[in-house]
Amino acid sequence: MVTVAICLPFEGEAASKKKKKASNASVKKTTVVNDKGLPNTSMRVSLLEARLAKLEGSTLKVTPKDLAEGRVPKPIASSANPKSSIKLGGQINRMVAHRDNGKRSQIEYLDSTASSTRFNLTGTTNINPKLQVQGVIETELTDGVQSFSSDSDIGSAPAGLAFSDSSPILRNRRLEAVFKHDKFGTVYLGKGSTSSDGVSEVDFSGTGAVSNASEGANNLGGFRFYNKTGKTSVGQRIASDAIRNMDGLQRANRIRYDSPSLKGVVFGLTHTNEEQSDQSIKYAGSFGKTKVGAAVAHTFQPRSMSGTQSRRHHTYHGSFAIYNAGFSFGAAYGTENYRLKKFLHLQKRKDAKFWFLKAGYQTKFIACGNTAMALDFTYNRANTLVETDFFLANREKAKSYALTVVQNFDGAATELYFVARQYHFEQPFSSFKDAFVIVVGTRVKF
Repeated sequence: MVTVAICLPFEGEAASKKKKKASNASVKKTTVVNDKGLPNTSMRVSLLEARLAKLEGSTLKVTPKDLAEGRVPKPIASSANPKSSIKLGGQINRMVAHRDNGKRSQIEYLDSTASSTRFNLTGTTNINPKLQVQGVIETELTDGVQSFSSDSDIGSAPAGLAFSDSSPILRNRRLEAVFKHDKFGTVYLGKGSTSSDGVSEVDFSGTGAVSNASEGANNLGGFRFYNKTGKTSVGQRIASDAIRNMDGLQRANRIRYDSPSLKGVVFGLTHTNEEQSDQSIKYAGSFGKTKVGAAVAHTFQPRSMSGTQSRRHHTYHGSFAIYNAGFSFGAAYGTENYRLKKFLHLQKRKDAKFWFLKAGYQTKFIACGNTAMALDFTYNRANTLVETDFFLANREKAKSYALTVVQNFDGAATELYFVARQYHFEQPFSSFKDAFVIVVGTRVKF
């Protein structure tokens, strides 16, 4: 698929702009004076009001007659509370993916999981000048298989024919009350991001439409590796299980506290259902034209986990990114430690580990907006949570490489993207074919 974007004004529009410029110049040169030779203030105000009315008339989608009769268009949405403001927003993010596990390949139409299709409603008010209150509802709406889903495989995306949609997903991302105080920080109550969410994904590459830093490797991991030894992909490892960026507790029903920024440093704490908790430290700052970001976190999950048969589960992870003059570099690292149940003490479950590197460059090749390009690499060891055979789990390795290109169209709040990603998987006593994915897609914000 070839997309050509021309970001040049039309000839007629350019001529119109020239006329307007000449007209404005003539207005600027006009001087109104009174009989004493001094500028007449009331006349100048009248001229300015006329020019302002002309500008307003050019942007309002109503006729002068409507305005004269008081028929002003109402906002699409307004708050029932006169002291509150309300904001609507969202995005569509869809992709065409060619996925190939070395044995089976297919073109499929999917919703991106790096930055899913969603709808957002935010109400804002103030208790006093320093304390702001928000109510946030954000819902994810997808049709077609979730591209990282552990119960999917190549060729499993349904057609979604009219009146017989079998795969729409409606999932709440945020349902929360937020209290922000200038001096004391922010409290979140409800469902939303935990303090550790995003800690593995600090990224200045400009490719977030399809690749959230270290999450890019498993964004399209909803397929099974093909086992050359067993000559099958049935029951084999799913890529998203072997390649994880350990990004904390992600979103959950919780209470969360973020401290106010202390010279760019923010401390965070979260407690969720099932007694899970996390702590994080995040930093964002700049030194001249150089931007720097970093984050680290610890998460604790005390309950038994399927597959790992773990009694306790600790995760330590973090990431770092730097940007200057269009160039960016990022890195991430994580490790998970398992405390097994008593009857499994004789077995040893190795700590899972991952590390990630990403280099990017952004520039404006065309007037529409920036073009962002990035190369990334991730390595994972003993990262699978669903494997009960510890001998296999401890010795699994997975790698992924990718090239990502994102073209921004600023005037339309739209991005077009391309990704080519290769997956490699290793396991004892078996040989697996490499998998390859090519993606073309778009994210449209509104």
